[in-house]
Amino acid sequence: MIKKRIQIHSIKLENLRSVHFLLIWCFIRIYEFQTGFVEFSIIRFFIMCSLCLVFFIKWSWLQTLNSFFKKSNKSIFGILFIFGFSLIVSRFIRNANMGETHLFLESIQNTSKLTGWLENSFEGTTHFAFHNSPGFLLFVPFVWILGDLSSYLFFIFNSLALILSNYFSCIFVNNRVKISDISHLLFLTLFLSAFLQHAKFIDTRFAALGLTLFIIGILIEDKLFFILGFIISLLFRETTVFTCIVILIFSKTFPFAKPLKVKVISIGLAWIGFSLFLFHYLQPEGISIGSGALNRLSFSIFIDWDLKIAYFIRIISFGPFIFFSVPGLFGLIAEFIFPFFSKDYVLYNISWHYWMPAMTISFLYSNYILKEKYSKFEGLIVGYSIFIINTGLWQFFTTFHPRLY
Repeated sequence: MIKKRIQIHSIKLENLRSVHFLLIWCFIRIYEFQTGFVEFSIIRFFIMCSLCLVFFIKWSWLQTLNSFFKKSNKSIFGILFIFGFSLIVSRFIRNANMGETHLFLESIQNTSKLTGWLENSFEGTTHFAFHNSPGFLLFVPFVWILGDLSSYLFFIFNSLALILSNYFSCIFVNNRVKISDISHLLFLTLFLSAFLQHAKFIDTRFAALGLTLFIIGILIEDKLFFILGFIISLLFRETTVFTCIVILIFSKTFPFAKPLKVKVISIGLAWIGFSLFLFHYLQPEGISIGSGALNRLSFSIFIDWDLKIAYFIRIISFGPFIFFSVPGLFGLIAEFIFPFFSKDYVLYNISWHYWMPAMTISFLYSNYILKEKYSKFEGLIVGYSIFIINTGLWQFFTTFHPRLY
């Protein structure tokens, strides 16, 4: 009976076409307008209607466009890098709002002066009291060499981390394991969806890159990527290490020797324990829900529940088949713990940076499921791919504004 139900469910998925994905995509947009997750305007409604037409573009046209970008692979990469890098430089020169950028710049600069370990005036203490990000200590020698100009080098690292995460998720994986005929278009889509993130220099960019390499290492069975990704995640964000552990625990099939899996989980747990010790030790009030490093958490899970649902739907829209991947789904849940229990709107807002690791998980594992189970169903692949492209374009058009420059 169970096998029969699974077979029927599988057939229904295989029969999905672009029109079905279009209806789902429109319903999500209406829900975002209704909840206020995306502010309604006539222009945005017009953009929504225009993007609906993308679902009717011939697949052969998208493949031709992808081939054009593929021939100009390096040029496209360079153009996107300049486009993203110019945004953060423009805002830095104009002293515009850059989120936590100056927090990290000051932390690195103060460390270079040997006045403390990532001490900064924004947090009133060391950054280690809030996040265990020793990776930023690697940036200190550049301050000794370049002085104030080192900030521009850090911005280069920032934009490269963002673009490389997208590159490895789309083009690199597709070169190793054939998944999509429009990998370069998906690469461009992910870049546009995260374009606003180029305006800030923050630890999540590097942690997301580490998580991307970590997952790719598992999926394509590359031990170097797996280990390198875990190390980068560990150096820049303890919360990402927690996600790595959850993914490993729920990965029934592990491509490498079991002792390696046990070692990584053990190191990860020890690192998280050490991080919690740091937070408690370095903060006068210690760790408590609603204060200190956890000041944005609350057990009032029903606060803005409609916005949190909209946020969750937006993330899984970059990987609709994530529900059929156990490690991917639980990894996604691990990333949603903070926004779900949050009392601060910024944590479940696309303009913030928490969504990036979650999007990486959703995108990679969902694509893997598509390849493993539904690679022979072109109609499904077409609708699925356009759905992701439209989600990325929608995110770009609803977050970008020329005044950012």
